[in-house]
Amino acid sequence: MGEWDFIKGEEKNFPSIVIMGMVNTCNLRCIHCYLRKLVKTPGYKPQFMSWEIFKKAADEIAAHPGTVMRISSDGEAFLHPDFMDMMKYAKEKGVTPLTIINNGTLMTPEKSRKLVEWGVESIEVSLDGYSKETYEKIRVGSDYDKVMFHLKELVRIRDELKGKTKIMVSFIDQPESKHEVKKFTEHWSKIVDKVIIRPYVSQMGLVNPEKEDLSNFPKRWPCQQIWRRLSLTPEGYMEFCVDDWLDQSVVGNIKEKTISEVWNSKLYKKFRELHLKGEWEKIPYCHLCDEWRVAPWGYDHLSALKEVGVKRE
Repeated sequence: MGEWDFIKGEEKNFPSIVIMGMVNTCNLRCIHCYLRKLVKTPGYKPQFMSWEIFKKAADEIAAHPGTVMRISSDGEAFLHPDFMDMMKYAKEKGVTPLTIINNGTLMTPEKSRKLVEWGVESIEVSLDGYSKETYEKIRVGSDYDKVMFHLKELVRIRDELKGKTKIMVSFIDQPESKHEVKKFTEHWSKIVDKVIIRPYVSQMGLVNPEKEDLSNFPKRWPCQQIWRRLSLTPEGYMEFCVDDWLDQSVVGNIKEKTISEVWNSKLYKKFRELHLKGEWEKIPYCHLCDEWRVAPWGYDHLSALKEVGVKRE
């Protein structure tokens, strides 16, 4: 296999990660997130993944042990009325690993206990600030003290049950919080299994981070997403880009085709070929992207899981 390729041969047939977009709504309005603008656009309405879509995806993912089901919505997944039942279903079907990212506001101790008992492999809480002042400035609508309680209870419950769930916290390195990166890392490294510092990106130009000078970057490299992961929206659309808020990278619908069929489709293969050739202009959605620079090959969610000891069968 070449420099830009699948991790293992068998992953040519099925993605390493399937991103499950459970909802497109949130109880917060974080300053770095496009959702705060999306909810004001004409025609917007909250979407919640149906049981039909979830079961079809979960059943197929379960048939491929080692594929990560990553709960990472365009919003807050815990808002889904059937969220807990869906997580239980996935684990009972044998989905391994199952990882969840959330904002911590709705992750009560009762829910945390069940997720740990069911064997969810990883739970990540987005914080984006070290101090209460910075946190609440960035994560508008949240309650710092409540989230801290929920997070510390998750750690306590996991330890009490001697559960295998790995706990992570994450922080977007943005202008309003840059001064707290060091303190955040030092503090949480003593409490959780992994601290993740993510770069501040424009989400395909939908938000406005400070423009970076790309002159020091080497020649653009292919995007590892189309060799690693596939994203599923609440409506069942399958997309090749996890940052696609506007459904411009659709490659199929799970109501009509399986994940495997789309992953191995001529269209997907064509996109990979165009990335290898550097012909970005032939994929309109990829052409204007500058987020490739913060997604180096060899490090992604799979790497983070490996670092904390989450095994992929």
